[in-house]
Order: sequence, then C-alpha cells, then structure tokens
Amino acid sequence: MILETERLVLREMTPEDEPALYAVLGDSGIMQHYPYAFDGRRVRGWIEKNRTRYRENGFGLWAVCLKHTGEMIGDCGLTLQQIQGETLPEIGYHIRRDCQRKGYAREAAAAVRDWAFEHTVYPTLYSCCKYTNVPSFKTAEAIGMRFMKEYPDETNGVTHVSGISREAWENIRKAEEKGITMTESAREDYQKLLDHWDSAFAMTAEDREQDRREAEGEEGWRELAPSEKLFLAARSMKDCENVLDFGSGSGWAGIIMAKCGCKRVTCADPAPNAREMAAHYAARFRVEERLHPICISDTWLAQVPDGTYDGFFCSNVLDVIPPEMAEEILCHAERIVRKDGRAVIGLNFCMPPERMEQRGMSFTDGNKVYVNGVLRLVSRTDEEWAAVLEKHFAIDRLEHFAWPGEETETRRLFFLRPRNHPASRQKS
Repeated sequence: MILETERLVLREMTPEDEPALYAVLGDSGIMQHYPYAFDGRRVRGWIEKNRTRYRENGFGLWAVCLKHTGEMIGDCGLTLQQIQGETLPEIGYHIRRDCQRKGYAREAAAAVRDWAFEHTVYPTLYSCCKYTNVPSFKTAEAIGMRFMKEYPDETNGVTHVSGISREAWENIRKAEEKGITMTESAREDYQKLLDHWDSAFAMTAEDREQDRREAEGEEGWRELAPSEKLFLAARSMKDCENVLDFGSGSGWAGIIMAKCGCKRVTCADPAPNAREMAAHYAARFRVEERLHPICISDTWLAQVPDGTYDGFFCSNVLDVIPPEMAEEILCHAERIVRKDGRAVIGLNFCMPPERMEQRGMSFTDGNKVYVNGVLRLVSRTDEEWAAVLEKHFAIDRLEHFAWPGEETETRRLFFLRPRNHPASRQKS
C-alpha cells in the first residue's frame, strides 16, 4: 500500500490488475478525450510502464482500490510528462464509469498531491488534459489547482494545464489543520448552490442590449446597492488600493468602490454568469480599468499570496454556503488581508424557529434552511456569527440593515480589522 484515504487505498499495479484496468482504459466513453480506447495489449503495456516508473522514479500511476472491498476502480498517481517541451510532475487519474461522480478522483488526487509535496522537492505540481475534458480539469481545481495555460499540440489539439504551487498547498494544509474540511454532502450542497446562482445571474445577449438601451448615463451606480447602509459599507472601501469583492455576484459592490475612488477591485465569483454580468456592468458604468471580474474555483483563495489586499468585502455569501466553506473562506481572508487592511461581511437575518413554523418549514442539521433542495440559509444569531468572525478578525462594529420592503432591520454588517491591526491592539 502506498496511500490510504477515507474510502480508498492506492497501491502499486500488478499484472493481475489487467481485467480491472481494462474496464477503465478500454471504455470508449472514459477515453473519449484520448486518441483511442485501450485494447488488452495497451493495458498490459500501461501496467508495465508504471511498474518501471516505480523502480526508476519512486512513483507512477497507482491502482485506486475501494478500501472496504479491495476492488480496483481506476488509477491515480504522479508521473513525469512533457508539458510544452518541459518535463514536469503531473497528477493523473482515471476512474471507472460506474464509480464516477462520487468524489473518488478528487479524493485520490488530493492524496497524491499531499504525498508528492511531502516526498519530493517539486515546487509546483501540474495536471494536463485535452481542453474539452472538463471533468478532468474540474477535478484538478477541486484539489487546489488553478488554470495556468493552454497550448496547441498534436495529441490533444489544445492542451489545458492546471497547477498548484507548494505555497498554495501549504495554505490548504493550514486550513485543514484547523479542522476545516469539506464533506461530500457539503460539496453536493455547494454544487447545487453554484448551479442555482449561475442560473440566477444569466444574461442573454438580448438582456444586455436592452439594459444598454434603458441605461441613462452612468449615474445609476448609486442605486446598485439594495439599501443605503450597504451602499455606505461598499463606499467605506473607497480609500483602499486593492480590494477583493468575494462572491461578488453582479459586481454591484465593486462598482460602487471603483466609482468612489478605490484603485483596483477584483470581483471574484465561482459562477461564470456572475463574471459575465459584472463585466457587463463594469463597461456600462465605465470602470473597466479599475474593476476586474474573474470566475474562480472553490480553492482559488488558497492560491492568493499573503497580504495581497487591503480590503475584503463579502456580502450575502457566508451564510448561504456550507459552514465548512464559510470557515475556510474566513481562514484565507485573514491571511490575504494586509495587517493595516479592513474587511466587511454582510449577512442575512437569523431565522427564528417560530417563523420557520409559520412557513411550514423546518431546519436541517439544526440551522440550515433548504428551498427546493438548495441550501439558502445557515441561520445564526449575532452572537454566534461574532464568535465565528472573532477567530480571524477583530470586530470594529456591527450594524443592522433591511432590504426594500422589510419593516425591521435584521440583516447584519460586520466591520472588521485584522487582529494585529494597530487599531485592534489599541482596543485590547
């Protein structure tokens, strides 16, 4: 045995693995992004090639087996590959069709990532695939890799390359050491959320054209925030040089910051349609030079160097995602905000149990609200959220606000500073 995870064992391949591996590499559906599916001869050659790698390199593609049965369901490991003329360490994986979409590839690849950084001196690990192989590079993103480049080659037409640096991996491990790990159910919740919000932010070409026709100059940006207090919270970043608007949605907060004087705002959101909407509004309100919308993976924050931003803005995000993910975001936010920086966290209301009963609803896991199977709220009191936030930041103040049509101000705005900020030390 080489590696063991919660559900898997990774071991060296043997000639006896040929039938199990043929069920993977001989499947034309699995191999649709490769030049061909393997026949028996090629499968035997694959096994022998990796056994040679074990002897010469100390690693290769290993057999992926279910821990509870020992059944081989694919391969995963580290190999040396030619990537645009360079010999580089690459994490590869193939999982049998009936075992896909269960997180096995991610689980195995994450274990290989950890092994590689712990047992080799490589500064960066890579994953490459044909540009059409979306499931493959999504798995790479799920273990913390980010898109690096695409280049033309004879085999793939265009090869998509992802990578993770040793520094980014160390940031992921720091979060894991604090007990922040995503369960499979949390990942399922997140994927449903991503699909929900990506659909909500979709704009057709007709929508964009109609918005341009109806736009009256640039002044509409003042009405982008759904409340005056939210507008003022975004405006509070106006003196910052470099702000991250995380989970930015349409980019409304980033546009306000840019219009009020912030030099650079990165609007980061995992929903592709949110990025497109933010880019549309950046052009409409003429802040393209200051506002930079990007679509990110759920591990993108781990790639951000320490102290990159002097402002962090996150509204209507942390209490509508799995708690483990919210904790991980805050862990990285603490690291990437400069010591003299600031942060603003916007949260929804706390849902009282009696209101849930009036709506004929009930909490899941004590405080989660699902609507049509999609997580829509993790309900916590002011005191509970303060306890969560104070693990990472010092709280300057808490303000309550309401959206249009709401009679009572029950939504929350936490204004934060790094715990070792000069002002924070003076208060303590």
